Amino acid sequence: ATINNNGIIRIGNIGNIYRFGVFLASAAIFNNNNNASLTIDNIISTTINEGIALRIQNNNSTVNNSGNITIGNIGPVSRFGIVMSSISQLNNSSTGLININRITINSGISVQVTAKITNAGIVNVGNTQSVNEVGILLVGGEFVNNMGGNVSVNRTLVLDGISVNGTGAKFTNNATVNIGNTDPIQRLGISIFSNGEFLNNV
Repeated sequence: ATINNNGIIRIGNIGNIYRFGVFLASAAIFNNNNNASLTIDNIISTTINEGIALRIQNNNSTVNNSGNITIGNIGPVSRFGIVMSSISQLNNSSTGLININRITINSGISVQVTAKITNAGIVNVGNTQSVNEVGILLVGGEFVNNMGGNVSVNRTLVLDGISVNGTGAKFTNNATVNIGNTDPIQRLGISIFSNGEFLNNV
C-alpha cells in the first residue's frame, strides 16, 4: 500500500485521536512529497505501544519526506512523535522538514532494532515546546545525518538530548547536530549505553 501526499493532511487538528496518527506496516510506503504537509496533533492514548503520532512498524515500511511533517504543533502527543522498528525506514530529503513538540510522556523519536533514519534536511525536536524524556532515542536502530542535514534537540524535561542504546544502535553525523542550542536539556546532551556508537565525522 502506498500513500502519496501532494497537498495538506491534517490529523487531530479539531479533536482527539486515540491510538495513532499514521500507522504503516507490511511494507507500506508514505511519500510526503515536495511542498506537501502532514500535521499530527492530539494523540491521546497512554497505553504502551500506542499514543504515537507516526508509527512505522516493519518489513520495509517507509516514509519518504520531501515536504513538512509537523507533530505536536497545536496539541499534545502522549507517548512518542515517531516510532520505528524492524527494517523500517524514514528518509528525509534535502527539502524535508520534521518538527516534533509537545510529547507528554515519552520521547520525540524512537528508532528500534534494524530501523533507520537517513536525513539530508532538517529535523527539530523540542524547538518550540517540550519533550518529556529523550529527544532522539536509538534502541538498536540507526540515524545517519548526511551532508546538508541539520538536527536540533532542545527542551527535554527528564532525560537526554540523544541516547544511543544497545548493540546496533548508531548515530552517524556528517553535517550539523545542535543539542540545547536554544533551550535546556535536562540531563545529558548525548548518552551512550551497552555497545551503542556515536560517530562524528565533522
